[in-house]
Amino acid sequence: MDFSTRIFEGIHVLCFIPSPISIIDQISREEYKKAFLNMGLQILFNVYPIMVQRYNRARIYRVLGK
Repeated sequence: MDFSTRIFEGIHVLCFIPSPISIIDQISREEYKKAFLNMGLQILFNVYPIMVQRYNRARIYRVLGK
């Protein structure tokens, strides 16, 4: 269980890494709508799942520790 959540979290982190470069490039070209959309999608598809996986892992550890 723990290993699979770490793998999925790692996949989301790897997908998130190029995002800031893309957003900075879009802002530098004054494509603010695209940059805003890109930020929203990154939060929705990468940042949020990472936080949920970390939260769930902590809950699982707490339940298994009792």
